[in-house]
Amino acid sequence: MSEPILLTALQGDNPGAFLAALGVLEVTTTAGFATRLRWTAAAGWRPVIEGMGSVHALLDVLEQDLRSTRDQEVLSFQYPKDEKKPQDLTGDLKPDPPRLRAWLEQLAADVSPDTRSSVDLAVALVPEGGLDRGGKAKPTAFHFTAGQQKFLDMVNTLRDEVTRDHLEEGLFGPWLHPVKLPSLGWDVGNSREYALRAQDPSTDAKLAQPGFEWLGLRGLRFLPTWAHRGQTVTTGVKGSWKNGSFLWPIWQPALSAAEVASLLAQRTRHWTPAERRARGIGTLYEARINRHDQGGYGSFRPPAVVP
Repeated sequence: MSEPILLTALQGDNPGAFLAALGVLEVTTTAGFATRLRWTAAAGWRPVIEGMGSVHALLDVLEQDLRSTRDQEVLSFQYPKDEKKPQDLTGDLKPDPPRLRAWLEQLAADVSPDTRSSVDLAVALVPEGGLDRGGKAKPTAFHFTAGQQKFLDMVNTLRDEVTRDHLEEGLFGPWLHPVKLPSLGWDVGNSREYALRAQDPSTDAKLAQPGFEWLGLRGLRFLPTWAHRGQTVTTGVKGSWKNGSFLWPIWQPALSAAEVASLLAQRTRHWTPAERRARGIGTLYEARINRHDQGGYGSFRPPAVVP
């Protein structure tokens, strides 16, 4: 019988850690394991993975997934930054609608049980029909990059540098060796306010924990996007692009990937405390999404418990 695995470096009140825990569930489920995720208050709301057998087996699966994504079309999407310079490509999530549709149609045409994870991630990254003021695709509310930072370019750089040791440190700590690699900005402990700095932080590389960052990306699959009246909507996020917030539940029963996806699609904000307890919700956290006027660089503000 396998022992539950406590992911000691991930804290439930950190939105980035929440995404990383989801990433572990996504990767192990995709690999064919009947894993389940729960949170324990005994360790200060930290996640527990059940159904993996051992830490060694868990790291084997995470490492294999890391290698397999090098062939995934979802992360290799590129398009011209300027139609007048078709050779100058960028890896971001803001193409014109025809290019986005062509990319999504290609992913859908190639879908199979082995590639379904890629399609789910694409749906979480950018929807068809959600547009910005310039008529370009509007990505997920978790797109915190700006300026010279390009989301998919950063993800690919990150993926190519992540090691098994990074994955282990990211999940179990201690975080002794942060490195100068792209950070997607979801770690609330790594937020940098422009008002407190001499220059725009969007051009400045953070010290990141690569395993934590990578697994956070894999966790986005549980927070899909869709278009509503021409606007992009992201699961769990309310408000506008510059005045939004992310709400996430911490649950105590061990849930499968399908059950977690169903829970995160619910309007948990509107449940009474009694309804939350009946459904095994230990607490709800909410973190405001802060975006700077200088390019839209994003970060999470410190979270609060939702009463």
